Amino acid sequence: MSATHTIPKIDPEKLPGTDENNFVCYPRRGDSLSFYSKLYDRRLGFDKGRFEIKPEEAAAYMKKRLGIDPAREEDRGTDVTERVCKIGERIYPPPKGLRSPLHHFFSEFFDWNELPLFKNFLRIDVSEGELRIRCFGVTGCKEHAVTPPLEDEVRINLELR
Repeated sequence: MSATHTIPKIDPEKLPGTDENNFVCYPRRGDSLSFYSKLYDRRLGFDKGRFEIKPEEAAAYMKKRLGIDPAREEDRGTDVTERVCKIGERIYPPPKGLRSPLHHFFSEFFDWNELPLFKNFLRIDVSEGELRIRCFGVTGCKEHAVTPPLEDEVRINLELR
């Protein structure tokens, strides 16, 4: 699991044929920022919720910061509060000149495998006529514990003609 909230807005001139409409990363940038806010809260905020940003708030913050729409429709109507902006500015990576050489390795160091998880899972279903691959986001939030959000789906027809 890597920090995707650090990925800047896609520049089609630097990556021909790619723009924000056809670029997908897992976890989504907002989910990544939300995950890191929980890490900061666990490590620096004594797990009191002071640094925690909900996934929908983080998606709204990424929209404000990068000018990109949240991937999930249910996150699109969320407002960015002053509190979220303050926390986001602390967590969002500093400019390159101010980063430590170890900044890149924080993702691996801060990863956790205790509940609640924050991962992406693939589910692969095969039937007689179809291969179905789905990517689910597991945000670690209570509302996604039973029904994780579907991030992407691919269906492949297997019927022979």
